[in-house]
Amino acid sequence: MGYLGASICTVGVACMLTVACGGAGEASSQCSPGATQACVGPGSCDGTRTCNTDGTWSACTCSSAGDGGTGDPTVQGCSDVVATGLPALIDDLDDGDGDIPANDGRRGFWGLYSDGTGTVSPEPAPGCESGIEYHFEPTDGAACMTGEGLSDWGAQLVVNLNPSTECGGLACRYDVTVYTGVRFTVSGSVSGEARFAMQTRSVADVESGGTCQEDCWDKYGATFDVGPEPQTIEFAFADLSQEGWGMSLAWDPSDVTAICFDLRLVDGEPLSFTDFCVDDVEFF
Repeated sequence: MGYLGASICTVGVACMLTVACGGAGEASSQCSPGATQACVGPGSCDGTRTCNTDGTWSACTCSSAGDGGTGDPTVQGCSDVVATGLPALIDDLDDGDGDIPANDGRRGFWGLYSDGTGTVSPEPAPGCESGIEYHFEPTDGAACMTGEGLSDWGAQLVVNLNPSTECGGLACRYDVTVYTGVRFTVSGSVSGEARFAMQTRSVADVESGGTCQEDCWDKYGATFDVGPEPQTIEFAFADLSQEGWGMSLAWDPSDVTAICFDLRLVDGEPLSFTDFCVDDVEFF
C-alpha cells in the first residue's frame, strides 16, 4: 500500500505526533563552547550534546547504536536514507495524488496543516487512523490551498521526505548532503508572509521523533514573494537560517526530515490566502 496523499490538521498534540513542520516559538538559546549537556536522543535514549565553537548545540548523540543512538537506522521504526543525487525531482504533482515519487530513496507525502482558526480548503476526507490524517488531491497538477481569517500562526504545506509509517508517524532522517538546495514553482495571493524552510530532527521535539528538548521548531529557512503568475524560486541550503527565537543549532544536511512552505500572520493581522500553489519541487 502506498502512502496516503497528505494530511490537514491543527498543529497541536495530534499533529506534533506526526511529521508536520513545527510552528513558531519564542526565546533563543546560546551556550558556552565546549560545554556538554545531557539530552534525550533518537528512540528516547540517554545522550549528550556539546556546545560548538559558534555557541550552538550539536545534535544529541547516544553512546552506542544498540541503545537507539546515532547509527541505529531502525530506531522508532525509522530507516534513515542517504540521497545519491539522482533523480533530483521531489514531485511535479502530475500523477494526481499527494504521494511524492519514490526517487532517490524518498517515500513521503504532502501535508496541509493549519492553526485551526478561520477556514482552510481543500476539505479533508478521512484517511489514516494514526493521528489526524486525510487524503489530499492536487489541484490542476499542483499542491494548492486557500484560507481566510486565520488568527493564530497560519498554515503550511509540508513535503515529508522519509516518514516512519504510511500515515506519517515520526520523522526519519533524509541525508541531503549530496544536494546544494531546493527549487520550486509558486503562485497565489497571500496577505501575510510566505517562508520556505527545511526541517531537521535536531529542531523537532522528542515527541515528534526529533532531538530538541526546549525552544523547538525554529527551522532553517528564508522568506519569498508570491504573485498571481507562477514563478520559479530556488534556495541554496547555505542561504537558509533559523529565525533566532528557538534553540540555536548548526545546520546539518544529514538530519533533514521535511520541506515546509509556511504562510504566517504579519503584525497580528488575520491571514488570508487564495490559490497558494506549489509545484515542480526538486533538489539541485
